[in-house]
Amino acid sequence: MKPLHRLLIPGLICLTACAPDHSEPTAAMSLCPAAVDYGTEFQRELADELETLPAHSTVWRIMLDYGQLRAALREC
Repeated sequence: MKPLHRLLIPGLICLTACAPDHSEPTAAMSLCPAAVDYGTEFQRELADELETLPAHSTVWRIMLDYGQLRAALREC
């Protein structure tokens, strides 16, 4: 047996002895943040405020983008 194998084989045995036990499944962790849950009254107030804005305002654009983000979070 070569001198390298005399060190390599016991070293690998020691490393596998330290390996974590995968016999028990671990809980899946989501990397997606949770979407904020807005109450009904808040949503009504927001809708009322948005109706007073011009159709092509920058706030409308942001709200559309935010709606797409929230839809993606629900799928995540």
